[in-house]
Amino acid sequence: MKLITLTAGYVILMTCAATGLADTHYVATNGAHQTPFTNGWGSAATNIQSAINAAVAADTVLVSNGTYSLSAVITVDGAITVRGFSGNRDDVIITANGAAIRGFNLKNNALLADLTVTNFNAGAVATLDGAGVLLNNGGATISNCVIVSCTGRYGGGLNSDSEVYGQTGIVLNCRIEGNSATASGGGLCNPALVRDCTIRRNTAQRGAGIELNGTLNINIFNSTISENSANTDFGGGIGLAAGAGVVSNCTIINNTAQAYGGGISFNASGAQLYNCLIANNSATVNYGGGIRFSGATNNLFNCTVAGNTAPQGGGLYAADVTSMRMLNTIIYSNTAPSSSNYNFNTNYLTNCCSPGLSGQGNIAAYPKFVDMVNSNYRLQGGSPCINAGLNLDWMAGSKDLDGRERLDRLTRQVDIGTYEFMFSGTMFSVR
Repeated sequence: MKLITLTAGYVILMTCAATGLADTHYVATNGAHQTPFTNGWGSAATNIQSAINAAVAADTVLVSNGTYSLSAVITVDGAITVRGFSGNRDDVIITANGAAIRGFNLKNNALLADLTVTNFNAGAVATLDGAGVLLNNGGATISNCVIVSCTGRYGGGLNSDSEVYGQTGIVLNCRIEGNSATASGGGLCNPALVRDCTIRRNTAQRGAGIELNGTLNINIFNSTISENSANTDFGGGIGLAAGAGVVSNCTIINNTAQAYGGGISFNASGAQLYNCLIANNSATVNYGGGIRFSGATNNLFNCTVAGNTAPQGGGLYAADVTSMRMLNTIIYSNTAPSSSNYNFNTNYLTNCCSPGLSGQGNIAAYPKFVDMVNSNYRLQGGSPCINAGLNLDWMAGSKDLDGRERLDRLTRQVDIGTYEFMFSGTMFSVR
């Protein structure tokens, strides 16, 4: 808070947020530690928590390059930004070297950005969730960070405490890798929004990459979820034990689940998937190598489900579904001893491509992937899926997984699958 004295003798108290007079508090391993740490790097705090304690709403805590080893959790309560100095998230390392503590507890619109959180081990503490980062009450955001090699109960890398405080945790442009959970959410547990992230090589009993175990909703956009493993239950890549979700323009590939839903498992109604690639995932014991749906209503639009394996429903397995719509989707080249591609009523499929389909604009012929062996599921020229989809209003301005317009300028007709075919050659205009 700023104290401003006027010549008339009046004293006015104004917050930094109201006047725009936000302060920057500096942190450096070799700082002089002169409170309030605002007089440049020479006065910098030698630990992050001291600088946070000196800050108020709208202030920034700027952390110099280096490695900071913690002996206690860092708490940020309020609209304070804590960020790495260079903007390169590899330059600032926050670690506990495996000690049984959490890295960050973020509350009430706090922002954490541009750094790496690593080697926090809360797995031995039975009630400690979110070993790397906890997004706590009042909402918080983490942006352009790496969370790696952390172990917790729910949310090895990060937990957003949605059931208690309302689901408001936001994760943007982060790499969440090599974390583990003794229960669920090896990478992330209960975030409200995940955008532009890479979530890979995390492990948990279920929901190894991302887990939603609350009753609220999740939105996952423009992210890659790969090589995660649910070692006893469902949801190798994404596991929704409850609640609903929208997953759009995501690559979900090479994930495994011991039970079902190797790529994705939705255990309640309201799942919506748009422009996603679900490929090369596996369920070891039960069903749904690529996707497992359970619940009254789920939808799949312009997706490609291919190269997945399971004992039953190699591509997609639906259970207890009373209403489902699958449009402009390829379900092909999946493997299972029973129902290799899907197990459900084909009345749910419109303008889709899968073996044995007919009617409703469906195609049974092979979609002609460019190179399935090397996981290139784009369409070759001459594919029966080109311009064979059904246009919907939401497609105007929408992008495919490569960032191309879903409705190309030439035909204005959507393709089947997650990728639009790009015509090559020369176009002439004759007047």
